[in-house]
Amino acid sequence: MPAYLRLLLSALIAFCFYGGWAFYANMAQTITTSQLYQIALVQASTSATITLGFTLLTEWSYQRFGKRCVSFAFVT
Repeated sequence: MPAYLRLLLSALIAFCFYGGWAFYANMAQTITTSQLYQIALVQASTSATITLGFTLLTEWSYQRFGKRCVSFAFVT
């Protein structure tokens, strides 16, 4: 799988999962529907951005240090 596809796929999964979770977790609260969508969108966007950043860092460090004996346990 190409690196750019891994980046986009991981960000999309984070967006859907955490946005869905924020929506579900806040459904029982006494808030309006527009606030519920706003909460879910903010959580989804934040999660996707952070996941994309860490995935970019991991891909870059693997390309840079991949052929050496480097542990990737502490990269992200």
